[in-house]
Amino acid sequence: MLNNLGLVTHEIKDFKGSIIHYKQTVTEAKKIGFPAGILAAYINLSSSYLDNKQMPEASKSADSALTIVQTYRDPLFLINAYLIRGMVSTEQKDFQTAERCIDSVQFFLQSYNDPNFQKELIALQSKLASAQGNFKLAYELERQYSSLSDSIREV
Repeated sequence: MLNNLGLVTHEIKDFKGSIIHYKQTVTEAKKIGFPAGILAAYINLSSSYLDNKQMPEASKSADSALTIVQTYRDPLFLINAYLIRGMVSTEQKDFQTAERCIDSVQFFLQSYNDPNFQKELIALQSKLASAQGNFKLAYELERQYSSLSDSIREV
């Protein structure tokens, strides 16, 4: 329930509200010992912190997600955790970490190929290229992102 409230408040761009719900989700998931719930809450919490421009908190939550996911090993969560860590790293101008995250996502997509994750990977790559000043590559990646988004919508 709290996670769903976090998703809704995030969607309406009430990032502070979503942070409150996700923090509560982490607390509740820890009480019942539900690793997938804790992991999802940390990924979502990191995303809300990122959108609210709270970089240290976004980074800490992304790292918490990556720590948990290393033992959980679910490809869905692995990909999500590396995507959010890559976004946070790009925003922090830690390009080396962002590139490692991209490599990890590409690796996991070999066995869990999902067009939505592919789309999110392209978004991360575009954001990284733009942050590095490679605007031509960023533009090309944005075109790929739009094309893939259109294809997904058609399906």
